[in-house]
Amino acid sequence: MPGKQKKGVGTEITGSTGAQTEATSPHQEQVTGKRTGQTADKPSQLATEARKMAKAGDEQGCMKKLAEIKDVIGEK
Repeated sequence: MPGKQKKGVGTEITGSTGAQTEATSPHQEQVTGKRTGQTADKPSQLATEARKMAKAGDEQGCMKKLAEIKDVIGEK
């Protein structure tokens, strides 16, 4: 209940206690692992395209899309 809780002796709250802060640069996205905007959806879109290629029998195209996904998420 708000206002009725007591803070323990020697406890300290540091950092943000509010909502998550959005990454504002590609470097922040890379460091925090959080992707925003178009980069957040890109791996999913590439995976969808890769699945379609696999179903159509385009193994090379599928493997190329998978390589693109690894590049986008920073795994090489």
